[in-house]
Amino acid sequence: MTDHCAIAGTFADAKAIKTRSTFQIVVEIPIEQADHALERLGGWPQPGKEKHVAVMLLNVKSELNLEPADRSLAKQAGILCADPRFGDFLADRYRHLFAGDAAECVRTICGVDSRRYLDDDRYAGAAEKWKALVAKFEAWK
Repeated sequence: MTDHCAIAGTFADAKAIKTRSTFQIVVEIPIEQADHALERLGGWPQPGKEKHVAVMLLNVKSELNLEPADRSLAKQAGILCADPRFGDFLADRYRHLFAGDAAECVRTICGVDSRRYLDDDRYAGAAEKWKALVAKFEAWK
């Protein structure tokens, strides 16, 4: 059985390798995520031990659709908490709070017992904390 994972990066370059009739795609990731990415890929490439991967274009804004008014903050939080990149962000920036559970970390940062309270007017400060957290995540990417 194959263990699936995703590694997000930035398409940086491409070139043809004419002597091998192949095409290389260069994807750059932040250096802080290098160990994590190599771990997910099973370590450094070894001659004669090819690993097959897939490349897919990510459009985070449209994929997560965080902007529309019809998308509740709680739903936004649910979508982002399922995103491995968001977990990487929390582990990087909130390592003192993050114990591997993005939802729990978000609840702690926003000061709520449930993400549904992000949409509750009685917890107005929580909504602002969530929006600030999303902005920090966008800047971190």
